[in-house]
Amino acid sequence: MRQYIEDEFLKHLRVLVQRLLAPENLVKKEFGGQPIKARDLFNFFKTFMEVFKDIDLPEPTTLVEFAARASSQAALEAGKELYTEAMDTLVGGDRPFLKTVQMEAEHEKEKQRAIASYLEKNKYGRKNQRIVEKYQTQLEEEIDKLFLKYVEQNEAKNVFKAARTPATLFSVLMLFYLLSGIFGVFGLYPVASICNMGMGAFLVMLTLWAYVRYSGEYRDVGIYIDEVASFLWENLLQPVYCTYMEKPLKDAAEQAAHQAMSSAITAPGKAASNNNTSKPHKS
Repeated sequence: MRQYIEDEFLKHLRVLVQRLLAPENLVKKEFGGQPIKARDLFNFFKTFMEVFKDIDLPEPTTLVEFAARASSQAALEAGKELYTEAMDTLVGGDRPFLKTVQMEAEHEKEKQRAIASYLEKNKYGRKNQRIVEKYQTQLEEEIDKLFLKYVEQNEAKNVFKAARTPATLFSVLMLFYLLSGIFGVFGLYPVASICNMGMGAFLVMLTLWAYVRYSGEYRDVGIYIDEVASFLWENLLQPVYCTYMEKPLKDAAEQAAHQAMSSAITAPGKAASNNNTSKPHKS
């Protein structure tokens, strides 16, 4: 290919490239007074190439519209990046589990920040309100999709949710074991046999679930067992827990905390009184 290019052209091309790419000649690219990244610059080129791809020259209104689209796209990417950085700091990577309510509040706050950043940086887009609203809607939809991924990532760190399936299966297994013993005591052996069968079924499910988690094989079976455990937890164990156990446990915890506070308050007073009684009285 080089044989078809004149040496004089190559000579001047080397000079031109060195001048264009010299560090002292590189200028930070801006659009609408806002600095842009290489990705945004590429999107600008691609957008304006669509304008000039036809033989006829574009209308001035078309140029303004494409400038608004390019500016809106760049502002959208900047807003999405701002949201991603904030959420990565909260729940990304090795960050610990975050409560769902707190995560939703942070999501709404960072979403509003991203929208404000989009509107602030979208200077050319302000001339076309229709395009601004279109890209703002797109930004909100993309942020909501990102939030769903962060929710899944955060829930995977929830130790209690990860242990819900084995805990539920073991609880139902023990329930069948107790019922089998009770019915056996009263001579209801057919019912006790049914309970034993249920106990065996849940023991097999628990063993299969542990194997799937350990080996990574038969993932569909593991998903099915998780669904069964979630159904039992939401419709059987959780209502029983909320009705009969949650309030007594809460009352016991409050009573223990109250006793601890009372002991902490009265302990200095008792120590002071003991010191007073131990001092000898002067005659």
